[in-house]
Amino acid sequence: MKKYTRLTFITSAMMMLSTQAVFAQTTVDEKPSEVTTSEVTTVAPTTQEETTTTTTTEQVRTRRKREVSNEESQTKEVEKSTYTGFVTRDGVTYYHINKVPITRQWKQIDQKWYYFDEEGKMLKNTTFDGYAFDHEGVMGTNQWMTIQGERYYVTESGKYLKDAWKQFDGKWYYFDRAGRMQKNTLVNGYLMGDNGALVTNRWVTFNEKWYYAQEDGKAVQNAWKQINGKWYMFHQDGTMYANEFNWNYYHKDSGELADDEWVFDTTYNSWFYIKPGGTYARNEWKGAFYLKSGGYMAKSEFIYDSNYKATYYLEENGKYAADKWMQLNGKWYHFQKAGEMDKNKWVGSYYVKDDGTMADKEWIFDKGYNNWFYIQEGGLYVRNKWLELNQEWYFFKNDGQMAQREWVGDYYLKADGKIAKNQMIYDQKYGSSYYLESDGRYAKNKWVKVGQYWYYFLSNGKVARQQWIDGKYYVFDNGKMATGKHIIDHYEYVFDDNGNVLSKKAVDIGWVEKNGKRYFYNGASQRLGDEHTKKVMDVSEHQGHISNWESIIRENGIDAVIVRIGYTGAEDKHLANNIRELNRLGVPYGIYLYTYASNDEDGVKDANLTLELIKRYNIKPTYPIYYDIEDWRYENGSKVAPTDTATWVKIWKAYQETMSKAGYTNVRIYSYQYLLQNRLNHPDILKYVDWVAAYTPQLRYQLPYSQPSWGWQYTSTEYVKGLGLVDMSVWFGR
Repeated sequence: MKKYTRLTFITSAMMMLSTQAVFAQTTVDEKPSEVTTSEVTTVAPTTQEETTTTTTTEQVRTRRKREVSNEESQTKEVEKSTYTGFVTRDGVTYYHINKVPITRQWKQIDQKWYYFDEEGKMLKNTTFDGYAFDHEGVMGTNQWMTIQGERYYVTESGKYLKDAWKQFDGKWYYFDRAGRMQKNTLVNGYLMGDNGALVTNRWVTFNEKWYYAQEDGKAVQNAWKQINGKWYMFHQDGTMYANEFNWNYYHKDSGELADDEWVFDTTYNSWFYIKPGGTYARNEWKGAFYLKSGGYMAKSEFIYDSNYKATYYLEENGKYAADKWMQLNGKWYHFQKAGEMDKNKWVGSYYVKDDGTMADKEWIFDKGYNNWFYIQEGGLYVRNKWLELNQEWYFFKNDGQMAQREWVGDYYLKADGKIAKNQMIYDQKYGSSYYLESDGRYAKNKWVKVGQYWYYFLSNGKVARQQWIDGKYYVFDNGKMATGKHIIDHYEYVFDDNGNVLSKKAVDIGWVEKNGKRYFYNGASQRLGDEHTKKVMDVSEHQGHISNWESIIRENGIDAVIVRIGYTGAEDKHLANNIRELNRLGVPYGIYLYTYASNDEDGVKDANLTLELIKRYNIKPTYPIYYDIEDWRYENGSKVAPTDTATWVKIWKAYQETMSKAGYTNVRIYSYQYLLQNRLNHPDILKYVDWVAAYTPQLRYQLPYSQPSWGWQYTSTEYVKGLGLVDMSVWFGR
């Protein structure tokens, strides 16, 4: 209920306040009416525009003049106890009734509403209890108001809109729960522009982020959108993907998809290559650059490419190191022109190891040379000099290879490269044994006791063999001084423990010439066969490379040769040379394959290898093709020969039948006496045996089946001039 009060000023001076109202309409303890629901809406908008109604400039001037006048007059009138009206002190406005300021009250003055707080201060340029007050303290109605930088809209009741949509001139605006107009933001998925109006069908940017408003004003969220023919993707919050990945795709600063181009992503601090079609490259090369599994461009790191089976180093700029040395983490590496890291090879005078690092002050083994080298500090290899390492001396040849199994002056370098000392060695190249004394030099012109035996070494260091020393001592082919009873050149000698001859008498043993004809006598001085018996030796890679075949055949009276072609799964290392020379000289020969067969399948494989080698080297045997069956075993004992007869019968049949199908029928078996009497004692095997090994004075084994031609291998240590010790056989019926 409104009350009216007449204010009567006592003095005429008070009447002179031209801008101060004499009568004022006041309201006590009563607020303006509340806003009606018809003035707001919570329904989502469909269009936008903004209109603004503000206090006119003239009204502002009038109010300012009134304030100045009031302050001047109030200074005089405030002394009077009956004063009622505005009072301004230190920039703060109060309202007094009978000199007493009102507090916590609404006050309507000249049809305008004001509010004074608990200290009596007029509220200005602020909000209170859902109402807004301008800079003069007047409560706004039906107008836009800007208060402390925020925009509000107050209704006819004076209440400003809160948590509501409002349309002005066809444009929609939204006011939050505090009544503030929203701008440059998203409201429940709707985009509000920089003037607060709802945006439609266009791009919007705020907080350095881009959004796209659809026809209804809603932002595109968590979805792809084609705009002007280009595709864009938006996050759940409506922000456009920019300078970032979206699964396998990359959006550039403009939001467009990168395509067939390089991009730098600041989040990952790396370059990526986006392939045609938009997906990023990974585990692949792009020119000189490599993209890793996550798409990152490799840099300052090694990568291994399984496609090229090579390691590369990507430098700081991302390009692979090429045709250069690089020191990385204190180690040197070399990279080829195409970028592959070198390893296990020489680069000039330097060697790079399996891990690519340059060898330095260490041993390296080069498989290509099948030899050791020593790399000095700094990486260069030692060459053409002696070098002491760990109290052992080594010699490195001009090409840097470690000398091994060879002579350097008076010194012999063993297989491990060390100087041989206090030991006897056999040099295959010279076909002789030597003794290296404590200083490493070879013994010469002297007797040396090695173990239990005495040996004599000639002026060239070679051990004396099959000869008399000083007409008194005899040394065998193995170099040992003779003691006890021995047959030498068809004489039986008896030597004492010091090698002195005690007795001598003539005997017939071995190959003996009589009346211009040659005969063979066994260890019991029994002649076997006639002058037509053949002296047949067999050879393999164990005799090494034989370069003097012609003189060996001529000077030793060799009638034929049985050549080993190999063993299960492998070719004899010197087969090619041996067959070539025998073919050239026209020497009769046969061949044999040593078997490691365990079953009949292995027998077939052995036959196929035999056929392959016969074809490869144009082998034309005049003696049989032999299948060498022995009681074999691997050195580590992991595998041994079959022990049952039945298995060997199957193996032999598989070998024989495969050879027969290929047209080779002269295929026979070689073995030794003990096996033939036991494990191989079966008709299907024995009827093909015509070459027997028995290193006894007499052959007491009789072949179960008559053979038109057969051989007895009577020794494995026959001395052959120009070659050394070999297996030797006597052959009958040829």
